[in-house]
Amino acid sequence: MNAAPKARVDRESVLAAASELANRHGLDQLSMSELALALGIRTPSLYTHVAGLSELHRLLALKGLRELEERMARAALGKFRTCMSWRLRGNRPNTAC
Repeated sequence: MNAAPKARVDRESVLAAASELANRHGLDQLSMSELALALGIRTPSLYTHVAGLSELHRLLALKGLRELEERMARAALGKFRTCMSWRLRGNRPNTAC
């Protein structure tokens, strides 16, 4: 009887699964055992990728900050492009551009 191959787990997949669990159940409900269960691995195997729950929280916060920075940059670039387009057409509305 052949066992199913284990899913490839790396730091990125750990963070993605942790983020999904935290979004679904709340950060305060996130545990290493629940995360391991979601990834289909044993809890001690998680410590290959993160030092513990406090590091996992820190990495999730950094991931969230990076995502926020990317969204803000896209929004600012979109605003800049819109303002430049209005200026080039000479029909700038009464907004701060």
